[in-house]
Amino acid sequence: MSYIIDRLVQRLIVERFWTIVTDVDEVSQLPNEEALLDQLEAETDEQAQDELLIQYLESLTRHANSAPLIGGPLPDFDDVAEVDGSPINVISTAPALRTLKPYCSRIAIKVSSMAIKVALFIDGPISKELTREKLIATGKAFREDFEQALEAEEQDISEASGSKSKPKAKKKKLLPVAIVFELIQVGSHIDTPQTRAALRALRCRVSRKDRVFISGAILDSTTKQVWTTRGIFGYLRRRNLRYELENCDQKPSEIREAIKSSTINWNTVLLSIVIAVIATGLNHFSQLTGDLSPLILYLGDVLIPMVVILFAVSFERLQIHSARQTKYFLIGYFGIYIGTISWMVWPLSVGLGIYMLKVTLFVSFVSMLASTMMELE
Repeated sequence: MSYIIDRLVQRLIVERFWTIVTDVDEVSQLPNEEALLDQLEAETDEQAQDELLIQYLESLTRHANSAPLIGGPLPDFDDVAEVDGSPINVISTAPALRTLKPYCSRIAIKVSSMAIKVALFIDGPISKELTREKLIATGKAFREDFEQALEAEEQDISEASGSKSKPKAKKKKLLPVAIVFELIQVGSHIDTPQTRAALRALRCRVSRKDRVFISGAILDSTTKQVWTTRGIFGYLRRRNLRYELENCDQKPSEIREAIKSSTINWNTVLLSIVIAVIATGLNHFSQLTGDLSPLILYLGDVLIPMVVILFAVSFERLQIHSARQTKYFLIGYFGIYIGTISWMVWPLSVGLGIYMLKVTLFVSFVSMLASTMMELE
């Protein structure tokens, strides 16, 4: 099943900007790095210096991408690692995660604003030696390495700035970043009660102390069926995995073309506007016919449009158009919202005008921020 696993990893890199873990603890130095840096420092012309800098960064990226990968070379790697002739970084070094190499075919990671996601692709049955305790210990070690690397990078930036900084106040200890493991089993007729039981035994939903979470998925390559340990809350994940399994023959270039040709789902935008307008209308009608608190009216005006549009765009397989869909929803919804209220109570009082302005600005700010975060995830 290595073919399917390789295609799944390629899609993660191309569609969702994941990186694949190397089979080395550290990438070797670029052979001609010192010569390129000396040439860059000696150049006085700004345009030529910019060209040399681009050349240096591209050489650095290509060299890093040439590092050996866990599971061996990835098919169509040049197509994955280069976009329009320019290299992109698609690899990560993670010494702690390399300890899981005996139990999986590929390891991919993604650092997001909410957590560090780690996908372990397993070809066939799970080894009995792979336990929940081992995964939690590995996740904690990986997080420690990640935090140390961040601190070292901050220190290098501080030293490069050349400024003599005053002793900084001790930072407040924040919650450690969450490590989210997903074990993805791929095989023929692999979805059996025994396989499900093995994944359930590894599952870890609540981990307040260690902040390491574990879930699992089974992809049956023959029946094209997908099962996850998330139960009813895993609908979107199962749908996405099923799509990836059914379209595993797509090459990286074909995936990129599909992304470029994708457009806004106008049906989602229009349906969301209709639902939000009707729900808001019912909220105002309840306020007029009942003795409800004005706070309920305000909460309804704020929460209804936000919940409707964010829930709708979250159901898209790829949230690459979430911000644009949210923008057009806000234009349509508040056009109807403000226009209807103004028509019903014209001329507007100053208080009502300020109220609608506050609702519009708050809902727009939060919705656009949340939808933009979805795109980055």
